[in-house]
Amino acid sequence: MLFRVLIFLILFSATAFAQFTSNEEAFKHALHEELAKRDNGAWLYARSEVYRKTVLHHIAEKLHLGTAYQKNFHEMLPQSIQSFSGDVSNDQLGQEETSVAISRSDPNRIVITSNDEAEDVRSMPVYLSTDAGMSWNTERMPIPPKPYYAFGDPFVIGDKDNGFYYAFLIYNEKAYLSNIMVAHSADGLIWTYGNPVIADKKPDASTEDKESIAIDLGKNSSVNGRVYISWEHFDSDPSKNGLQLAWSDNAGSSWSAPVRIDSGTGFFSQVKVDNNGNVFYTYSQYTNNGDQEEHYLLISYDHGVTFIRRKIAEYYNYPYSISQQIPTLKGDRGIKCFPYIAIDYDSHLNILHAIYGSYYTWNDTVSTAVLYYTNTKDEGQSWTAPLAIGFEKDSSSLHTDRFMPWIGVDQTNGDVHILYYSSQEDPGNIKIAANRAIIHQDGEIVYTQLSDSLFNPLQVTDYLTFPFIGDYTGCAMIGSTFVYTWTENNKELPAGLYPDGEIYAYTSSQSAGVPAMHQVSARALSIFSAYPNPATSGKLTVGIAVPNSGTVSLLISSIDGSFVNKLFSENLAKGTYEKEFDISGIASGDYIISLETDYGFAQKKIVIIK
Repeated sequence: MLFRVLIFLILFSATAFAQFTSNEEAFKHALHEELAKRDNGAWLYARSEVYRKTVLHHIAEKLHLGTAYQKNFHEMLPQSIQSFSGDVSNDQLGQEETSVAISRSDPNRIVITSNDEAEDVRSMPVYLSTDAGMSWNTERMPIPPKPYYAFGDPFVIGDKDNGFYYAFLIYNEKAYLSNIMVAHSADGLIWTYGNPVIADKKPDASTEDKESIAIDLGKNSSVNGRVYISWEHFDSDPSKNGLQLAWSDNAGSSWSAPVRIDSGTGFFSQVKVDNNGNVFYTYSQYTNNGDQEEHYLLISYDHGVTFIRRKIAEYYNYPYSISQQIPTLKGDRGIKCFPYIAIDYDSHLNILHAIYGSYYTWNDTVSTAVLYYTNTKDEGQSWTAPLAIGFEKDSSSLHTDRFMPWIGVDQTNGDVHILYYSSQEDPGNIKIAANRAIIHQDGEIVYTQLSDSLFNPLQVTDYLTFPFIGDYTGCAMIGSTFVYTWTENNKELPAGLYPDGEIYAYTSSQSAGVPAMHQVSARALSIFSAYPNPATSGKLTVGIAVPNSGTVSLLISSIDGSFVNKLFSENLAKGTYEKEFDISGIASGDYIISLETDYGFAQKKIVIIK
C-alpha cells in the first residue's frame, strides 16, 4: 500500500511539474508576444515596476493562471535587452530644449543636453551615461571664457571618434554681445572651448539664435571631419537679418567667416552632411505678410560656399481666434512646426527624410497642428506625397495636435524614427505625451507612447514662470542603441504652483549578435500585407496579425489624415487574418489603412488606381 501511495505521489508530482513547466512556458511565450510589440521588449522593460506587474497580471489572467506565474520580470527578459525611461535631469531647475548624441565608437556613451533656466547658472548642463542610458550623471560645462556666459539653445553631435561637439549661445549682458560657442570633449566629461564662432564681433544689438551643428563624415568628401554650424542672425538693421553658416577644419578651435545664405525672412535652420560632403540646410520662411509659411531645403555642392534652393512644402499659419487658442498656448510661443531632416547614408540610396508641421482646418471652429513625413531620392527635386503622422483613430478624435517633431534613421535597416508631442489621448486637446512613430521599409507604421502619462504643457514653466517646453526635442541612433529625449513634468503640485520642466529620455539597446525577440516569438500587432498595391480592381485584401483578443478596427484615411471610411470593426481572437474589402467607391489616390486596437495600432500606405 505504501509503495502504491509513493508511486502515485511521484506520478502526481511529475504531472504537476510538467503542467507547471508547460504553463510557465506559455506564460513566457505570451510575455514575449507582449514585449515584441515595442522594441522587442525594451519599451515594457523600461516602464515602472507597478506597470510591469500590471502587465504580468494581465497575461496571467488571460491564460487563466495563478499568481505563481507572475515571477520576477527581469528573469523573463533576454539579458541582451536593456532599456531606461524616466527623468535624466535629476530635478534641476527649469529644463527644456533638449538634444542628444551617441558616441560613434562607444554606443554605451551618450550625452543629453538642455537649457537650464536657473538665474545663477553661467554654464550649460550635461547629462552623461556610460552604460547605454541605463543610468545618468548630471555634469556642468566649464563657464565660457570672459566676458561671456552660457545662454541657451544647446545642440550636441558625436565627433568622428568617441567624443562630442556641444554648441550653445553665449552672451555678454553688459556689452550687449551675443555669440555662439562650440565645446569639444573626447569622452563627454571633460570639455574644452575654442574661439567664439563669430570672430571679433563688435558690441551691438544683434542677436544669434537657434544654432545646429553637423560633421562631415563622408567617405568621398575632400573635407572629411569638417564641422558645420548654422544659425539665425537678427540684426538691428533688418536688411542684415538672415540665416548663417560657418565651418571649422580644426575641431572648433577657429571658424570661417559666416556665410549669409538667405534674404532675411528664414528662421530655424538645421544643417546635415551626406556621404559625399554635400551640405543640406533646412529652414522655414514666412510669406504673404506672415499668413503662410514655406519649408525649404538648401543644398551646397561646394562645401557650404554656394547653395541652391528647393521647396519641401508649405502650410498656412494657425488662425489665432479666441475659440482656437489652445494650440498656440502649448509652450506659450505656439506649436512648433519647423522642418527637420535625416539622411539614410546607404551608398546606393542616400535618401533624405523630412518631417514638418502644418495646420489643418477641419471645420469653421476647429483647426489643429498636424505633422507630415516625406522623403526624396533626388536631393529635393521631387518629394513623396506627404504622409500624415499620428492619425490612428476615426474623425471624431482627430481634432487634437501633433507637433514639435524630431527625426532619425536607423542606418542598419533604413527604418525612420519620428519623435513628437501629441494630445491625441486628451479629448480636450490640452494634455500631451511624447510619442514615437517608426516607419518600416515595407510601409508599416508602428506607434508608441513614450511618456508614462499625459501632462499639461501649460503647467511646465521655466524660472520666468511662463509656460515653455522649448522649441525642439531630440533623438539619436547608432547600431542597436536608440535614444529619444523630450521635456515634460508630471509632478502633482497644489493649485497655483507650476512645476519646472524636466528632461526625460527613453533609451533601448540590444547586444550585438543576439537575434531580435520578434524573430523568435509570435508576430506583434501589424498589417503584414495589403494587395494588390496599387489596387486597380476595386478590391483590396488586407492581412493583419492580432496578438490579443478584443475589438479590432480597420480604417482608411487620405494621406493627409482625413478620415475616409471604416472598413470593419469586430471582436477577433488572437491570430492572423486576411480580409477582402470592396473599395470601388473610393477615388484614386494615396491612402493610409490603420489597424486600431485597445492596446496599440499600426498603419500601412496603399495606392488606389481606377
